[in-house]
Amino acid sequence: MKTLRNIIVTLLGIGITFGLAIWLILLVTPWIMAFFYKPDKEDYLSSLGTFGDSAGLMNACFSLLAFAAVVITFVIQNRKDNNNEKLARKSQFENVFFNMTSTFEEIVSHLVYKEPVKDIANPLLQSSLYQSNEATTATVPETEKIYQGRQIFRYLYLEKFVTGGNGQVVRGIKGLVETSPGISMNDIREYFFDGTLDHYFRYAYRIVKYVKTSKLIDDDEREGYASIFRAQLSCFELLILFFNCLEMDENKFKHLVEEFHLFNNIREEYFPEIEPYTTIYSDKLNSEDGSERDGFDEETEKKEYSISAFKKPQERNITQRILCFKQIWELRLSFSTRRRSVND
Repeated sequence: MKTLRNIIVTLLGIGITFGLAIWLILLVTPWIMAFFYKPDKEDYLSSLGTFGDSAGLMNACFSLLAFAAVVITFVIQNRKDNNNEKLARKSQFENVFFNMTSTFEEIVSHLVYKEPVKDIANPLLQSSLYQSNEATTATVPETEKIYQGRQIFRYLYLEKFVTGGNGQVVRGIKGLVETSPGISMNDIREYFFDGTLDHYFRYAYRIVKYVKTSKLIDDDEREGYASIFRAQLSCFELLILFFNCLEMDENKFKHLVEEFHLFNNIREEYFPEIEPYTTIYSDKLNSEDGSERDGFDEETEKKEYSISAFKKPQERNITQRILCFKQIWELRLSFSTRRRSVND
């Protein structure tokens, strides 16, 4: 739309320029002839030839305008070709990207997690074949409870029973982290990620990596596509990724999470109710000025998400402006109040 508008404006400029040139020629020529070449002169006809020779300057002007029109046409066509090439590259990127996101959804929908469930034995069933005071217990064979698709992420985070290092039975990643504050991310993965989600994690990483490294789009377009992928992730998927990406493969996925703010929509109320989740990460999610906490250095960065994983830089800038405007407004109100009190 913008290119079409530029073409129309350029063509109008060329047309107006030619129109003004012709108008000036038709307006000025009779006055010049009447002033310099008198009809009563004997050599009037020959003088007309002299005047005709003087039109060479106008021919040169018209040639210059024609050349300028050719150059402008070439520039417009070049811009149009560049724009078409850019659109073709973008279309190629989108074909791959949306195919990848569709495949990702198929991976999620085909996820299956089987949890062995052993039913409680029926108490004290008397044998009907032998009359005896001895009680026997009938046990039911072990069965499996099957979770599919996005149910798996909620089950792993909130419902799965596991025995922690202290021998206490807890439910889900949230419960394990709350009862074992010093547990490492590798231990969490060992307890919960038995290989069922490996394909999921690898493909999620590959999608974000493609957005980061593709040469088919401009840098200012990457975050928009990353946000499209982020919108596909459910609440518990984000929480599972939160624990999986830390201290994993030299934090490759973690750096991408921070660059594209993939945890922008993570739910704070589902965080484990211990430090650093109730303090550090809660402060980062609710930060108004968008600044990183004190003490966040290179060593800490390896085991902790930076605030960019949760906040967009644009949002931080807007927030800073709002806070600055608020402070200025409060100062003005305070100054006006003091001034009134002095006048009174």
